[in-house]
Amino acid sequence: MVWSDPEVQTVAPGIHRVPVPLPNDGLRAVNVYMIEDGDGVTLVDSGWNGPEARAAIDRGLAVAGAELGDVHRTLITHMHYDHTNGQVEFPASVEVVAHENTKRYMEQANPVYALQSGPQ
Repeated sequence: MVWSDPEVQTVAPGIHRVPVPLPNDGLRAVNVYMIEDGDGVTLVDSGWNGPEARAAIDRGLAVAGAELGDVHRTLITHMHYDHTNGQVEFPASVEVVAHENTKRYMEQANPVYALQSGPQ
């Protein structure tokens, strides 16, 4: 298996690696991790915003026995578009945990973000 293959991989019980495709980018994919945490699903990064990315996230959620409404938190590692732009797919009730500079970038890049205050 190549790391950019679209297959969702369970890396440990309740933790899933979801390769989210990056069309027209030399990286080909970015990893989003899904953590089943008892309250729903926490994502590590949200990927980018596009139909291919949304389909990959939906496939990962299905493997976890979840759907988009079960995502209650995203942990954003840094401010690159391929780690943040998928946030627009989630309702405002999804807590975003990120550095304050990353949150500011996300708000400036896309004002529709309704970011929640999470632990810094």
